[in-house]
Amino acid sequence: MTFFHNKGLATKILFGFTIAGAMIMSNLSSVIAAPTTQAETHAYYPTTETVAKVTAVNKMVQEQETLATAQERHAQQTANTAEQLANQKQQEEIAKKKAEQAKKVAAAKKAAAEKLAAEKAEQAKVEAQKIAKQKAEQQAKENAAKAAAQKATVKATAATEPAKTTTTNNTTVSTATGSDASAKATIASRESGGSYTARNGQYVGKYQLSASYLNGDYSPANQERVANNYVNSRYGSWSNALAHWDANGWY
Repeated sequence: MTFFHNKGLATKILFGFTIAGAMIMSNLSSVIAAPTTQAETHAYYPTTETVAKVTAVNKMVQEQETLATAQERHAQQTANTAEQLANQKQQEEIAKKKAEQAKKVAAAKKAAAEKLAAEKAEQAKVEAQKIAKQKAEQQAKENAAKAAAQKATVKATAATEPAKTTTTNNTTVSTATGSDASAKATIASRESGGSYTARNGQYVGKYQLSASYLNGDYSPANQERVANNYVNSRYGSWSNALAHWDANGWY
């Protein structure tokens, strides 16, 4: 009975059978009027064939109702399944969008963290360089002050014995000879340009000796004597003094 698979057609057929059954029952009702005699009673009641037809019609109606109910249930199940699939797909789409959004947020946070770390690292680097520069400058100042103090101390403790010098026609000549004479001239040139009258704060003369060493006597002869005493006492020779000057910038 494949033609009953169409719900609309089945409904029409069911309605037709229902009308047919109603008509048969109506005819039967008109036939089955209250009998008055035994003969009428026998003739009034429906035959076995009629009852069988009515029964068949009723059975067919019940079958069509059952089929229609089954088809309706199947259609409802199909609709429910389709709705469930649609809901599942919608949930999957929502979950996918949430995952993509979470991924974007995580990437943005990571980029921000990396940027902040780079900025902090750069700032720390700049601060470290600044501190290192300050320390270097402070160390240079301390070294310079220490060197100046050491130079002043050494010159202050220099021996005061006169060096061998000769004065001829007001010209003072040192007895240093050879490499020592050359070293002495080099130091004098670096310290004062070879001028006995050069001054630099407390340092006076050709060899830039402390004024306190010269005791107020700034004559060339006294400058030569004190310078020789200082060098011989501290370095042993002008050559050694020049080597120290080359290494440290002072003697």
